Amino acid sequence: MNWWQNNSRKRRFRFVALLTVVLAVGIAGFACGPFFPCWLLSDTEQSVQSVPFASFFKEIAIWRKGTTSRFKTVPPKEEHSQAEQVLDADLKELREALHIAGVDEAKLGQTLKAHRECREKLKTHAAAMSDWLAEPFDWQTNLLRPMPELGPTSIAPGLPPEFADYMRGSIAYHMGKTNDAVIAWTELLKRPAKERHYRTIWAEYMMGRVAVDSQPELAVAHFQKVRALVHDGFADSTGLAAASLGWEARACLALKDYRRAIELYSEQVSSGDSYYAVVSLRRTVQLAFADGEGAVRILAADSASRRVVTAVLISQGLWGNELNKIGERKAAEVWLDMLEKNQAVEVELAEQLALAAYQAGEFEMAQRWVKRAPQQSAVTRWIHAKLLLRNGKMDEANALLAGLVREFPVPASPVKDDQLAAEFLDRLKIGGEYLETSAETGRRGVYGEFGVLSLSRRDYIRSLDCLVRGGYWSDAAYVAERVLTLEELKSYVDRTWPKPLVDEQADDEHSMSACANGLRTLLARRLARQNQWEAAKNYFSTDTTELADERLKLIATGRDPKRPAKVRAEALWQAAKLTCERGDALFETIAEPDWGGGNYYEIGPSIERRWQQQTNEVLKTSREELLRAADHEVAPRLRKHYLYLAADLAWQAAELMPAQSDATAKVLYEAGGWIKYRDPKSANRFYRALVLRCNKTELGAIAEKIRWFPPLDANGKPYLPKRVPHAKAAEEVESFPVF
Repeated sequence: MNWWQNNSRKRRFRFVALLTVVLAVGIAGFACGPFFPCWLLSDTEQSVQSVPFASFFKEIAIWRKGTTSRFKTVPPKEEHSQAEQVLDADLKELREALHIAGVDEAKLGQTLKAHRECREKLKTHAAAMSDWLAEPFDWQTNLLRPMPELGPTSIAPGLPPEFADYMRGSIAYHMGKTNDAVIAWTELLKRPAKERHYRTIWAEYMMGRVAVDSQPELAVAHFQKVRALVHDGFADSTGLAAASLGWEARACLALKDYRRAIELYSEQVSSGDSYYAVVSLRRTVQLAFADGEGAVRILAADSASRRVVTAVLISQGLWGNELNKIGERKAAEVWLDMLEKNQAVEVELAEQLALAAYQAGEFEMAQRWVKRAPQQSAVTRWIHAKLLLRNGKMDEANALLAGLVREFPVPASPVKDDQLAAEFLDRLKIGGEYLETSAETGRRGVYGEFGVLSLSRRDYIRSLDCLVRGGYWSDAAYVAERVLTLEELKSYVDRTWPKPLVDEQADDEHSMSACANGLRTLLARRLARQNQWEAAKNYFSTDTTELADERLKLIATGRDPKRPAKVRAEALWQAAKLTCERGDALFETIAEPDWGGGNYYEIGPSIERRWQQQTNEVLKTSREELLRAADHEVAPRLRKHYLYLAADLAWQAAELMPAQSDATAKVLYEAGGWIKYRDPKSANRFYRALVLRCNKTELGAIAEKIRWFPPLDANGKPYLPKRVPHAKAAEEVESFPVF
C-alpha cells in the first residue's frame, strides 16, 4: 500500500472535497478553454518561448522501464473490489487447507459457508465505516451520526488453527480493539512454521498496519519481515509483500526518511503499481521540500531521489507549482544549485535539469545544463533552440529546429517505432494547452515553433507545412487564406496532400490529418470565392460538390435571358436562399472575417494582431506578410460575409418580379432581414425597394409607416408595433443575435 491509497479515510474525504473545489475554480478560471483551438501567431515570442512541461507519470515510467521487483502487485480483477479479492483468496486458501487436513466434503462445505458469512459481515461493516467517515454528520440536524457497530461475531467452527487465530485478530481489529488483534496475530506467529503457511504473511502485514502511525519504527520491522517471509516460502496470494513496500514508505515519511520512502515507492512502481505508487512519490517530494533545505540536500546526494525530484519539478506546469519556495528562494533554484555543485550528477539527468532551469527562468543555468546533456537528445536540442531564439540567434535556432523536424515522422499516421520521435512525443506537453492529452504534444510544439520561425523569415510554404503537421489549425488557416497566393496554396496542396486522409486521427481537430483535410476544404472555398468552380470541385467533398452544382445550375437558369422572367426570378431566389442557408460550406473563411463560424469568438491570428507583432524583438511580422494579407482581404469584413452574396442574388430575383406583389415584397423583406442587423446601411436598399415598389402590399405599407422592416407575429404576419422605431439598428423592434 502507499500514502495515497492508505492515508486515513477521513483525510482522503477532505482531500477529495478540496480537490473538487480546486478543480471547479480552475476550470472556471479557464472559461471555455478546453473548446478553444490552440494558436501561436497572436503572440509569437511568448508562444515560441513558452515552457514545455513533462508528464510526471511518463517520466517515472521511462525511468523505471526495464526494472523489476521480486514482489508483484496483485490488483483485483476488473469486476472485483479489493475486499472481494481478499474474500476470494481467503476462501480458496481455506479450502486448500481443509483438503490437506483431510476434512470430508460435507463438513468442508459447512465450514466454508460459515466462514464466508463471517467475512461478509466484516466486509459490510468496513463499507459502513467508510461511509460514516466520509459523512459522519446528519446535515439536517447537524448532529454526529452513530458510528456503525460490528455486533456479535464469532469465527466459523472447524477452522484450521492459523485461520482461527487470524480471524480472531481480524474481528478485534474491525471492532477497534487493536491490542487484542495484535495478541491474536502474535499467537498465530508463535505456531510452528509448518502450521501457519497461509496466514503468516497476513498476520505480519496487519501488525505493521496497526503500528504504522503510532510506532513507525516497529511498522518498518514488520513490513521488512513480510518480504523476508515471502522468500521463506509462505503464501502471499494477494500481493501483500508488494503492498508492504508502500506501507513501509509511509512509515518512513512519519520518520522523515524521505530518501528511503522514495526508494520503496520506486520499487513499488516496478512491482506493477503504476498509479498509486507514482502519486505517492510526488507527495514524498512535496513533504521533503516542505521540511526544509536540510531534507532536500539529502535527496540531492542520492541518485534515485535526484531523478524523482527533478521529474516533479519539470512536470508542475498545468496545475500550478507544488514546489514553490524553500525559505526565501525558489525551490527550483535551490535544487538546481545543489545539483550544479554535485559532480556526480548523471549525464542523462542533465536534459531534465536544463528543462527545469528553463522553466524556472534560469536561462544561463539552462544553457550550462544543455552543454552537459546528451547532444543528440531531441529534448536537449529543443531547449537549446528556445535559448537561441531568446538571444536573437535566428539562424542557429532555425538550423536546430529544421533538424528536429526532419527526424520526426511525417506521414499521416506517426511512425510509432521511430524511437527518437516516439520517446519525445510521449514526454512533453506544451504550456498553455489546457487539458491537452495527446501524446504528440512535443512533436506539435517543434513543428509549431518552426512554423512560426519560418513565417517570420518569409518562408511561407514551409511555415504552412509545419503548422499543418503540428496541428495548429487556426495558424495554418491564416497562412493559407491570407498569406499565400491562391496559386501557391494550390500547388502546395496538390503536391503534399493530393487526397483526403482517412485514419483514426482524422476527427481530432489538433491532428495532422484533420488539418490536412481542412486545408483541402479551405482551398476549395478560396477557389469558390474567385468563381473557379471547376477547380474547386476537385477539393470539395462529394456532398459539397453536389451543393455547388445545384447552386450554379439555379444561377445559370436565373441569368438565362431566353427563359421567362418568372422562371428566372424563382431560380435566383432559390439560389439566394441556398447561399444564405448553406453558404458556409461553400464560402466561409476559417480566419477573419468568418472565424470558422463555429463559435462566437474571434479566435486566431488576424491582420491586426499580426500588425502588432512588428514590435517583437525577435520574431517580427514582416512587411511582406502584411502586404500579402491585405491583398487577400475578403469583403465585406463581417461574419457570414456570404450573406451579401445571397442578398445580391435576391436583389437580382426581385428586379425580375412585378411591383406591388406580395411575392416581391416577401423577397425584399427576407433578403433585407439577412443583413439588417449586422449592416443596416446595406439593408437599406431592400427597405427602400419594399416601400417604393410594394407600398400597397401589407409588408410594404407597414414598412412605410415605421420606416423600417416590420416585425412579424407568431403566424408570420407583419404588424404595426405600439412603439414605432426609426430606421436605426439600435432601436430594432425584435431582437436578433449579432454574430
